[in-house]
Amino acid sequence: MSWFLVVLLASTDGSSWQEGFLWYDPKHASDVECTEWASSNTIEILRTVNYYYTEWTVDKTYCVREDRLEDLGISPLIENSQSL
Repeated sequence: MSWFLVVLLASTDGSSWQEGFLWYDPKHASDVECTEWASSNTIEILRTVNYYYTEWTVDKTYCVREDRLEDLGISPLIENSQSL
């Protein structure tokens, strides 16, 4: 079973809006591997989030097992894809 990093973002304008970012690549073999990758790639994560979300800050990060993504209502939106 694969694990993925999910980053929850909070709006910087003071509103209660939240957004999320799913890292579907790389896939991780365990929660520990995912957590270690996130800890080792903090700068890459922040750069990526800032590229896509200029008015948002990182609120929380989670490593989520692949089979739980659907239960949480999370699905990847792949850049340049035609469907949402």
